[in-house]
Amino acid sequence: MKGYKFKWDETATAARNARSELPMASQRYFRAGRETLGSETTPAELHAFRLRTKRFRYSLELFRPIYGPTLDG
Repeated sequence: MKGYKFKWDETATAARNARSELPMASQRYFRAGRETLGSETTPAELHAFRLRTKRFRYSLELFRPIYGPTLDG
């Protein structure tokens, strides 16, 4: 299972980068979750997805000031 690598534009603001990258990262994360849970999953695969979930959550928390309460729901 591969994680999503953000393509950060150093000339853009953090808000613009977040709007550009988070939607694709979200799509890939949820697709990976469906694939992981939609098959016979080993404990190692579940653990790998749990770690991916933590990294994804940390990414969302990093951008919380930009998105505000829309990330809370």
